[in-house]
Amino acid sequence: MKRLLILIIVSFCLLISTSKIYAQNNQNLKHINNPVILTDENTKYPLGLHLEIFEDQTRELTIEDVVDQEFTPSNQNIPNLGVKTSAIWVRFRVKNQASVTQKWILSLNDTRAGTVNFYFDQGEKKGFKIIKTGRFLPFNTREFNHRFFIFSLPFAEDNETTIYLRLTSKAGLVIPLNIYSWETFFQEDQNHVLSLGIAYGTFVIMIGYNLFLFISLKDKSYLHFVLFIIGYLWFRLCRDGIGHQLLWNNFPNYYEIQSFALLLMLFSWIKFTQSFLKTKKYLPQIDRFLFILSLVLVMVIIISMPTKWNNISVIFNGIFISFIILITALIRWRQRYKPSQYFLLAMLSPLLGIIIRSFSALGFIPYGFYVENRSNFTFSLSVLLFSFALADRINLIQDEREKAQNQALKNVEINQKLIKEQNIILEKKVVERTEELSIAKEKAEVANQAKSSFIANMSHELRTPLNAILGFSQIMMRSQSLSQEQKENTTIINKSGNYLLTLINNILDLSKIEAGKMTLNAKTFDFYSLLNELEDLLHITAENKGLTLIFDHQDDVPRYIYTDETKLRQVLINLINNGIKFTSEGGVSVTVGSQKKSPLNPLEIQKESPLNPPLERGKSSGKNLPLERGKSSGKNLPLERGESSGKNLPLERGESSGKNLPLERGKSSGKNLPLERGKSSGKNPSLERRESNEKATIIFEIRDTGAGIAEAEIPKLFEAFSQTETGKNSQEGTGLGLPISRKFVQLMGGDITVNSQVGKGTIFRFEIQVNVADKTDIEIEQNSHHVIALKPHQPRYKILIVDDRPTNRLLLIKLLQPLGFELKEAENGKQAIEIWEKWQPNLIWMDMRMPVMDGYEATQIIKGTTKGNATAIIALTASVLEEQKAIILSAGCDDFVRKPFRESIIFETMKKHLGVEYIYQQETPAPTASELPSLTVEDLEKMPSEWLEELYDAAKALDDDSILELIAQIPVEQSLLAEKLTNLVDNFQLKTIRQLLELFDF
Repeated sequence: MKRLLILIIVSFCLLISTSKIYAQNNQNLKHINNPVILTDENTKYPLGLHLEIFEDQTRELTIEDVVDQEFTPSNQNIPNLGVKTSAIWVRFRVKNQASVTQKWILSLNDTRAGTVNFYFDQGEKKGFKIIKTGRFLPFNTREFNHRFFIFSLPFAEDNETTIYLRLTSKAGLVIPLNIYSWETFFQEDQNHVLSLGIAYGTFVIMIGYNLFLFISLKDKSYLHFVLFIIGYLWFRLCRDGIGHQLLWNNFPNYYEIQSFALLLMLFSWIKFTQSFLKTKKYLPQIDRFLFILSLVLVMVIIISMPTKWNNISVIFNGIFISFIILITALIRWRQRYKPSQYFLLAMLSPLLGIIIRSFSALGFIPYGFYVENRSNFTFSLSVLLFSFALADRINLIQDEREKAQNQALKNVEINQKLIKEQNIILEKKVVERTEELSIAKEKAEVANQAKSSFIANMSHELRTPLNAILGFSQIMMRSQSLSQEQKENTTIINKSGNYLLTLINNILDLSKIEAGKMTLNAKTFDFYSLLNELEDLLHITAENKGLTLIFDHQDDVPRYIYTDETKLRQVLINLINNGIKFTSEGGVSVTVGSQKKSPLNPLEIQKESPLNPPLERGKSSGKNLPLERGKSSGKNLPLERGESSGKNLPLERGESSGKNLPLERGKSSGKNLPLERGKSSGKNPSLERRESNEKATIIFEIRDTGAGIAEAEIPKLFEAFSQTETGKNSQEGTGLGLPISRKFVQLMGGDITVNSQVGKGTIFRFEIQVNVADKTDIEIEQNSHHVIALKPHQPRYKILIVDDRPTNRLLLIKLLQPLGFELKEAENGKQAIEIWEKWQPNLIWMDMRMPVMDGYEATQIIKGTTKGNATAIIALTASVLEEQKAIILSAGCDDFVRKPFRESIIFETMKKHLGVEYIYQQETPAPTASELPSLTVEDLEKMPSEWLEELYDAAKALDDDSILELIAQIPVEQSLLAEKLTNLVDNFQLKTIRQLLELFDF
């Protein structure tokens, strides 16, 4: 290896010395500056020593200016001037003494000249024959269709003529001028074309072969080498003029095209070196340097392209990169990386060619045979040496594989011994661990059973007295003999009991969630009605604090959906109540949007509203409900309490002139009523019938202008029993509302996120997955009116009440006895069986946990007989566990009612199993014209639709002053209508007005 390297260096030095000596010897030739004499005996004349050269540094002289200038004789067979920015003028004299050869041509056998201007002196009268061509001009400017620059010479016999050439070039300027007879030129050119064909064919074969190796071996080295060859082939096409002649003949052969080819070649060479020599693994510092060098190479060549330093930049980069690659290969060779020795030799060949070409372009080496044919020689040698490198690398891989296999076999033997030893140890540990896990499992099961038992007992012990508290408070509130103060006290007891029940339910819900026993109880319901009910429920609380509560939704929100209504209601109440609780001024807004999913592809979400964010509706000028408070000067403060000068009115209770607050409690234009429950106009796609398998994502956003939450407290916001500083200061709540709400939302296929700023407010946002349903899928709701008596002509039903607690029995007796039911009571299951056998009741209210004999055993005994199947047994239990319900029903009970219960549940359950019919206490008339005692739909139809819209907004906002103003606008001929409306306002029957107006299609 060392010897070969020394041999290459010595040969290169000898080449340079020989070329210099050859150039110096040519200075003594006798033909210098003599005219060329053409004869029939010789048909080729090299013109190097016959040339005179003049350098025009201004590049502005014309042929007339140059004729009288002093030219310098050439002393080289092929003048090599290096890189020149000047214009070079060349002239020589020719005398034709040939009589047989008639057709002579002048050939510049180099394709790199940017411009070539040919001037043929035709005598004093005719002047010069001028032809302008070059690589920077289209190919059709040439006299002959050839890659070289060829000009015909119209000589007269025995006539001496002076010929001028003006040359410019961005590359090294070489002037291989020759005069040929026509036949001699094309005979010699055929040999050149054949050698080019062999060279190009070799390059194509190399590309195909290495590309095949890359595809087969997946080794990036071959891909980089392919790119290197492509870059060189591209360069040769530009350098030899073949590309300009055959590929882009309608365009100039700009030097930048050749520069891009050299850039690809040098860049690929760097990457090939990194990949083949594995510099990233073994020479990381050099690898980083090569990476930086590749980037610098790209930038330098691209930046220098439009400048005159382009060629020098390319040459310098080529030489510098060549030496860096050579040094890298030498280092890897010293590291005893065997393939590097062939890689080194393979790279030295093109390296030698690049160095020769660069020195020639700079004028350090005369242009001759070695320079002209360096490419074919060096690249052929490179292919041969690289083949050796490839074979050596494959052999190295095979050797490494064999060593790895042998080492693997040894490792397998060692591992087998270790495995046997470890198996013995592991078996012992497994036995020990199994025993520990078994003990831990038993303890966990005992703990779970204890927890379940505790929850069941706690539920029973707490809900049982609550059943009496809530039940008797309901009975007392129905009494007509109570004073107003007593009614208020009873109401407080009932509300406090319900609040305590909510706390208990929250704790039990959290236990169910942690145990993974919480499930969805989905049903179809009217989503709009739910929103309206929540608005009616909560707006009074907000108004009592001087706050504004807004409900709003997009037009495409579906009206009828299938999901868990109870859990959704609880989540919304929790979040809205929190907003009201922690807001002292401003308001709370609830915005609802949807993203529908195609029934054919549930995962394909339909295109959102063009507004951003997706929860916007209408053409609101404000894009988001900000949390500022106070006076507004813009268009974007829907929750402000102060004065607004924008188009998006604040949450004032007074008159509204805006069109974009559909749930304002003031006067409205009535053009945006998203939560109407009346007749649809038919324009809202959410009210149309949908396919049962259509899905949608409902998005909720609850905003308030409250105290806000510190950023440090947000991560703990959804932890059980955790409260923010604001919550602690308020001394309200248990810290369970938000954790339970989040679990419910996750159960419904979504999640809750929060964004808050202290002093500005809070935004809670969550989404749930629902099925879009139809109105016909809604279950008929139970009648919630108070029962006051049984309808006549019914049998007298016998009811047995079984409970070990006297207060629970007394509650049912006081509830059922006034209606005329025949009642008996028992303290335990044994007494219940004895009474049942003698009395044969129609229905038994059965408590499940009792002494002596519980309800389970008593139910099984009764239902185990033939006549027992005629008796309906309804379980009364304080348990809230779902699995308990299944156990109760499997014991034989016909139905299941939890304590504490509402009186309506008791009556409806008896109606379901006995067919009992009741007389209900009359409440506010239903919203149909036929049931209204005084005001009718026909009365209202006489008024304009705009007036009706304003009346609806005022009634819905409970704004009696605005209603009285509208009544004053009624014409005299409709005085009866005015009297009816005034009477309803005086008796606080605004709901009746609103319900009638909901029947209209505005």
